[in-house]
Amino acid sequence: MEADDQRSKYGEIDKSYGRKRVPSWQLLLKFVFSIAVLSILVAVLDWREVAAIVASARLEALLVAAATLVLGNLCIAWRWQMLLEPVGVHTTFFQSLKSYLKGHFLGFIVPSGMTADVVKALDMNQSRMRGSRSRGYELVASIFVERAFGAFTVGMAVVLGLLISPLAGEFAEMQHVMSLSAIAVVICCIVALFADKFLQLLPDTAVRRWPRIHKGVKSVRSSFDAYRSAPARLVVIMLLSIAIQALRIIPVYVIAVAIGAGEHFFPFLIAVPVIFLLNMVPVVGSRIGTEQGMFVLLLGLAGIGAEPSLVIALLSLVLGLVVSLPGAYWLIRSGKADAGVANGVS
Repeated sequence: MEADDQRSKYGEIDKSYGRKRVPSWQLLLKFVFSIAVLSILVAVLDWREVAAIVASARLEALLVAAATLVLGNLCIAWRWQMLLEPVGVHTTFFQSLKSYLKGHFLGFIVPSGMTADVVKALDMNQSRMRGSRSRGYELVASIFVERAFGAFTVGMAVVLGLLISPLAGEFAEMQHVMSLSAIAVVICCIVALFADKFLQLLPDTAVRRWPRIHKGVKSVRSSFDAYRSAPARLVVIMLLSIAIQALRIIPVYVIAVAIGAGEHFFPFLIAVPVIFLLNMVPVVGSRIGTEQGMFVLLLGLAGIGAEPSLVIALLSLVLGLVVSLPGAYWLIRSGKADAGVANGVS
């Protein structure tokens, strides 16, 4: 009975996520692109200077950056808990944090932007809180809306940075592209939150041409309605999303201050959201290689040297990995249980 029960629970998630597994060719392209960027960085940078900059970093500032990253993780877990409640998935803040950090840690290792979402959904689906059984579609809906809010605030941060930054002229060559991209992201996120309503406006012939999209949106329609019927909660989630975006930018700036490259805050207000958006692109987005290359490019446009820019990127990556280590601990603890479930499902 227990094996059947676990098979049923995992099957719900598999129906929701199984068709969205990253193709092997996409992972290969991402890997090749990351290696290419890393090769360029290795060839053109002065690694002795990089080592000297790392050695000169102020420890107290790095600790502040790490604490800010921890606070950001706590806010992300709280936001997801608030998104789960309206769709009937009752959980605790600790369980939300636990599931999030498991996926977040694996996201540093596995070259796929969906890894973190899939892992945290599976982990939450496996847990049973207050006698409720979460279903895959509700979890998918919560992550979809979470991503939409996140991307919305990222796009707004880029637009705001380009509007108010006295250094916006330094990004003149890319300003129009970044502005249009950010505005497109904001519009797409608004449309996504009303995807089921827009789908109803399509003629029957169009719906029949995209049966998979129609089936997916129809399956989460009740979840979308639940979110729209709780506007006060959505306002709080939006405020949390804004705070989370700030807590992504501030640690990177504090790291820059730690190595003496934090003369201006505005370059980070523009660069960090743009890099986050790029990491969401399926083929090129990657925490290793692409992210470091974008830091060097964007911060270089603002007058920060290539070596300091790379150090900022590397320390940001390392601190992010360190503060997610509790997720690794929980993954190890649950490894044997998960292996038993996987054997039961197969």
